[in-house]
Amino acid sequence: MVIVLFAPSLAGDSPNRRFYLGVGAAGLYALAILIWLSRKGSVRVLRPLILVVDTILLAAVVQLGGSLQGGLFGLFYLAVIVGSMWFGAVGSIGAAAIATLCSLVYIMLDAGLLPGDRLAQIQRLMAPHVELLFLAAFLSGYLAETWRGAQRRAEEQQVILDQFRQQMDMARELQTLVLPPELPRVPGLEMGVRARQAAVVVGGDYYDAVAFSDGALGVCSADVSGKSVPGQLRLPLVKYAFRVCALQFRQPEQVMPRLANILYRELPDEMFVTMAYAVIEPRRDRLKLCRAGHCPPLKLVAATGAVEQLYEPGGIAFGIEPDMPYEVGRIPFLPEDYLVFYTDGAIEALDRRGRELEVDGLAELLAQSAPESAQDLANWLFAELERYEEGAKRDDLTIIVVRRTAAG
Repeated sequence: MVIVLFAPSLAGDSPNRRFYLGVGAAGLYALAILIWLSRKGSVRVLRPLILVVDTILLAAVVQLGGSLQGGLFGLFYLAVIVGSMWFGAVGSIGAAAIATLCSLVYIMLDAGLLPGDRLAQIQRLMAPHVELLFLAAFLSGYLAETWRGAQRRAEEQQVILDQFRQQMDMARELQTLVLPPELPRVPGLEMGVRARQAAVVVGGDYYDAVAFSDGALGVCSADVSGKSVPGQLRLPLVKYAFRVCALQFRQPEQVMPRLANILYRELPDEMFVTMAYAVIEPRRDRLKLCRAGHCPPLKLVAATGAVEQLYEPGGIAFGIEPDMPYEVGRIPFLPEDYLVFYTDGAIEALDRRGRELEVDGLAELLAQSAPESAQDLANWLFAELERYEEGAKRDDLTIIVVRRTAAG
């Protein structure tokens, strides 16, 4: 590089000699880079040195071309662009400064070889080129810094998105683990379930069933508010609180107030749980139902084909107030009747016009059914709701069906 830098003074007036000296130096430089690559495999650590050397080489090419003020001066913009890509504004401005300094050095070295008027003319013509070069350096540096900032923010957002997806997957897996792997079998009753997780959010649907020694069956459908990972993390609490209370106290009028007090103490202030809990007694052809802010179950009456919306007395959702009373309704449940529990994903389903199905719409669907079993009705309702709802499924959905069979 020393040879290239001082080539004008050593070469006299021979352009050919200058050219060969420049080409030779560039060849040695390229060979050195190739040797480094063959041993290290990367030039990242050499980038500062490469930028400086390349800029000096470009200055030599411009000088050897004999046209500092001409079109070859535009080669310096290559160094400025590379500098901005590698090091941002510092690299682009540094490359412009090195190019200008090298040009001034070459002019000083040529001062003894050029007539005074020719030298002054070159200096005058260079001035606007240098101004444009630094303007390009500032602009490319700014654009490079802006692009780097955008890329950095995109990478940070991607990390956050990946973490969110991982949390979503863990929450969905937790919901799967919390739900009962199989439902109890009770003489005189038959159960069927269909469930779906939301496409873009984490839901908090939960259901369970407990068989009692006298042939009764306790069934609950619940929903943790929030559609979030924190809501999913409360599902084990809801599950084991329900199971302990149901197995120990059984009756809805005793289970629901105790659940309300437990969950009021354990849930965060902004979170609540809705639940519908029924104890079905096939030997007495009846069920006892209590709701805590949950969607009203539907009963399909076999004798008439009518659908009853069971807005039975109950109470507010769990987690809002402690020591609240919960009233219980007693409802006939005769052979071939169906009882349908569901979560808000069913009645808040939107059609293509953005209209919610609501409880009345779900009751109309149920009235059109002709089920042969509890699971058959659960599958049919699920398919109809999937057909009704357009686009991505924005909420999870759970349907629990209990059929009163003739035997029992």
